[in-house]
Amino acid sequence: MTRRAWLLLVLAVPACSRPPTRDEAAARLVGTWHLVRENGELKEPPTGQSGLLQFAANGTVVYEVVGAASGQVVVKPATGRYRVLDGETLEVTGADGSLLAQGRVRALFPGERLRLQVGQGPVREYERVK
Repeated sequence: MTRRAWLLLVLAVPACSRPPTRDEAAARLVGTWHLVRENGELKEPPTGQSGLLQFAANGTVVYEVVGAASGQVVVKPATGRYRVLDGETLEVTGADGSLLAQGRVRALFPGERLRLQVGQGPVREYERVK
């Protein structure tokens, strides 16, 4: 009995611990995501921002750009492009074709959560909205 249980455990672990394939990651990424944590701490989006990221199946991503106009903070949506390079890495370009955040974004998908880290920057965790 103990031996059979041990074999089941050994066989189950590799399937659960492997990163998603490129196609699996691309399919799981599509949807709307809301920012909930940054570096493990609960995070509310700054005033005026929704904290949403929207990834479409056609390779577009909608994100927020924060700027200033007449001394006021201005938040507006912007559309960029993304490409899934492997099960954990995205390449994201801005609306003007520039690479956003050096273009490499590490993405992990634990359950219905998305963790993004750009370069050595903070780890941001998003929950799926839809």
